[in-house]
Parts: sequence; C-alpha cells; structure tokens
Amino acid sequence: MKKFLMTVAALFAACAIMSAQSISDATKLAREARESLNNKDYATALAGFQNALQLAQECGSKGGQLAAVCKEVIPKIMTESAKESIRKMDYDSALAMLKSAVSTARSYGEAATAAKADSLIPHVLMSKGDDLLEAKDYVAAADVFAKVLERDATDGLAALRYGMSLEQAGFEEDAADAFEQAAANGQEQAAKTFLASHYMKKATEAVKARKMADAIAAAQKSYDYVPSAGALFTIGQASQLMGKNADAVKYYEKYLEAAPEAKNAAQVANTVSELKKLAASSK
Repeated sequence: MKKFLMTVAALFAACAIMSAQSISDATKLAREARESLNNKDYATALAGFQNALQLAQECGSKGGQLAAVCKEVIPKIMTESAKESIRKMDYDSALAMLKSAVSTARSYGEAATAAKADSLIPHVLMSKGDDLLEAKDYVAAADVFAKVLERDATDGLAALRYGMSLEQAGFEEDAADAFEQAAANGQEQAAKTFLASHYMKKATEAVKARKMADAIAAAQKSYDYVPSAGALFTIGQASQLMGKNADAVKYYEKYLEAAPEAKNAAQVANTVSELKKLAASSK
C-alpha cells in the first residue's frame, strides 16, 4: 500500500504543472481524492478520481495528462478496495470490485493492473467456497468451486473441494469425476481417500440391492484406491452370495490377515472352514 501511495503521489506531482483554469476543478477533485486515498477511504477516493477523469476528458488535450493519471490510479484503487473487503471476509463485494478493476484496467490499457486484479479472483472464490462448504451450503459451494475450475482446470485443490461439495449435495457420480480430476492435479492422496470411500458406499448399497457383481466391482475399485479390510470382506461376502466359494475363501482369508482382531474374525474364520469343507466334499 505504501508503494502504491508513493506512486500516486509521483503521478499527481507530474500533473501539478498544469495550470490552465479550465481544468482547475478537475485538479481540485483529484487532490481531494488523493487525500481520501491517503486515509484509505477507498470509496471516496474512487469517486473523486472518477469525477476528476470525467472533467479532465471534457477539457480535451489540456486535460490529457491528468486523465492519464486518473486512468492509472482508478483500477489500482479498485484493487485496494477489494483487498480491504477480502480482509473483512466480504467476498462478494471483493469479487465485484475485482471484476470492475479488471474490466476498467483493460479499457484504460493498464494490462499489468488488470492481470494483478484478475490473479486475486481465484483466491477469493476459494475462500468463499470454503466458507459455504463449512456452512454446509453444498450446492452453492459446488457452484463457486466450479467457477475456479472454469478458470483453471488444473487446480487440484479446487477440484477436491468441488468433489466434496458435490458428494455432500448428493451428486455422487459427478463427485467421483471431480476427485479423479483432483488426483491428476496434485491432490492424489486426499482424492484417493474420498474415492475409496465413494466406491465402498456403492459396494454396500449394491450388496443391499442384491447386485453382487456390482458390489464386487465397486469394492475392488475402493481397494485399488486405498487398500482396506472392509473392501476385502465385501468382496468375500458378495462372492459367497454368488456361489463363488473359492473366491469367497480367498478374500475372507485376506480379510482375516488384514484385520485379525476384527469383531467378526471368529465368525469369518468359521465360514472359511465351512466353505473349505464343502469344497472338499464336492470333489
């Protein structure tokens, strides 16, 4: 901020040599706006420089230098105002002001200022999305994270948060796609944890629906993402219910190796023993 104010002061000094009476009002407005800026009264400073710009432009070539100063300063004030809103966690106001700063800077030919303001937008969106996610407003949060991804599809953290929001909102298949996107862009460990949970839920639902082949496929996917005893048990259980006793024994034994202290360990061991006896008697 200090550097910014010094820049404004230098630019203003360059205009001080202008003494034509026709632009005296514009110069006065700019001076007052500068004082407001020094006091961090961004709203008053912005309005002042905008009014000064209008008057300077009405003066034609005589107001050219002052108009140029105003055009350089105005989008910078907008950006500083947006930062103030960010500090107050007023993300909607910050986003609106940043968008205005970008469009204004571009229209004035201030490419560097436009780029700087534009670079802040994803960070504000992420903060807003996180707040909505914490508040359990999952649909709104998903919409915000989607906007981040529209700007940069390689933002792994945004994809992860997008997936979390979608899953909580009930859009599980879309959530899985988002987690895959996150895994491919630097969030592999966290994304795989969510994907493993996602597919275990599908496996459990498939068992309840008596769709055992689907249960096995989903549990295997879950295990491929994050190996777990629960996935092994589900595959064993679904295999047994399908009459694939050899597979059931195989996965039940893997389950017992992975979770020897499980509450149902004795029951599963007994099932394995019975299935082996059945296999032996059928030979």
